[in-house]
Amino acid sequence: MNQKTKEKYLTILKKRKDQNALRSLKQLNHLIDFSSNDYLSIARMDIHGVGHGGSGGSRLLSGNHPIHESFEKYIATQHGYPASLLFNSGYMANTGVISTLCGEDDVILYDELIHASIKEGIRLSGAEAYPFKHNDIEHLKIRLNSVKGNVWVLVESVYSMDGDFAPLQDIAFLQKNHDFNWMVDEAHGVGVFGKGKGLVAELNLQNQVDVCVLTFGKALGSSGAIVLSSDLVISYLINLSKQLIYTTSLSPKEVDRLWKAYLLMLERQPELIELNEKVKWFRGHISEPNRLISESNSLIQAVLFPGNDTVTKVAQFLQEKGLDVRPIMSPTVRKGRERIRVCFHTHNTLEEVQLLTNLINSFLETERGVVISKL
Repeated sequence: MNQKTKEKYLTILKKRKDQNALRSLKQLNHLIDFSSNDYLSIARMDIHGVGHGGSGGSRLLSGNHPIHESFEKYIATQHGYPASLLFNSGYMANTGVISTLCGEDDVILYDELIHASIKEGIRLSGAEAYPFKHNDIEHLKIRLNSVKGNVWVLVESVYSMDGDFAPLQDIAFLQKNHDFNWMVDEAHGVGVFGKGKGLVAELNLQNQVDVCVLTFGKALGSSGAIVLSSDLVISYLINLSKQLIYTTSLSPKEVDRLWKAYLLMLERQPELIELNEKVKWFRGHISEPNRLISESNSLIQAVLFPGNDTVTKVAQFLQEKGLDVRPIMSPTVRKGRERIRVCFHTHNTLEEVQLLTNLINSFLETERGVVISKL
């Protein structure tokens, strides 16, 4: 993180400290409770044998439990960062981080295909903001050369609609000649790359990526998110992020489930080898490979079917054949870039992948006016 940003955060935190208003996460759960929002004491009850698992309030009041802090320390260590902070969802993490860390005196440069939650965070921040062409390092360079002020660059490691990777190493190289802060959303990278720890960890960029957001609602099959950064940034978020301060924390039971899911994710990494082979098979047997939207070999694959009517028809055709494939229509994606989005999983058999591929090819042939009867 650049010096200007550090000095800004330190100044604001010092002012709060001088006013005796500096917040920190404390554990007071051993005291007799006259603080929590657990009015009916349900959070203390053993509901359906799951044990005491309720929250009781925000992290800064009565919702901070030992497991929150232990899990945060564990994840930070696993991913090579000094500290981390839990949020209730990826949307809240992205909006909270950007709207808190960036302000009117900042300039934000963001990939044009960035997630809606990041765009919302940008809007809330009030910062001056400019998109750059998707994964276009030259356009990003032009943007960096044309703006003044304290700059943030925002990207995703893996993009959810195209399934392609951000040029993280190229962006890291740009930091040699440009002074900017960098945030990476690893929503679709964690669990899949870097032995489960994401592309930032795989490329060993922890010392350059100032803020890394991991969400648990994708590969970990859970909910919630965690922000990885420096002690200074995490302290700043604890003190100023409305998305953290004014919401009930994840319950201890939810955090316990997250931890178990994370450990299970690490155990299942060998299964990705076979899964990636299925993805390669799919890409290698699409009859019109030019329909594949990106060159990526991620677990997200997109096949282009321009027009909302057409892509809806394709999805209905596949669903009638027993396959859960959804259409991605405009305006979610740019008009003319409508597609079916295919997500691969370890529970998908090769036979299922072959069926999906053959059915897509069948529709492509029919679309060209050739009737295929073998399916």
